[in-house]
Amino acid sequence: MDNSEDQNYITVQVKGQDEDTVCFRIGKELKLEKLFKSYCEKKQVYLHSMQFFYKGNRIHPRQTVLQARLKAGSEIDAIMHQSGGSSPGC
Repeated sequence: MDNSEDQNYITVQVKGQDEDTVCFRIGKELKLEKLFKSYCEKKQVYLHSMQFFYKGNRIHPRQTVLQARLKAGSEIDAIMHQSGGSSPGC
């Protein structure tokens, strides 16, 4: 692999709430939905139950690596979306 081809890819980490980290090597033009789907398959969770954040900002699946301003070594936080409120009787 030559240097110019390598510059089109970065390695990022996705960290779940369980503190487990999964590394991915991805293209800079990749829509992040593909990364999110791969992560969810590895963790055996539903994509629609997850939200992803970088530096506290939510990342949208249609964004590319460049649009989300991810860099080599960036850490993405994967958070399980929780819906609902307090239980009746509280």
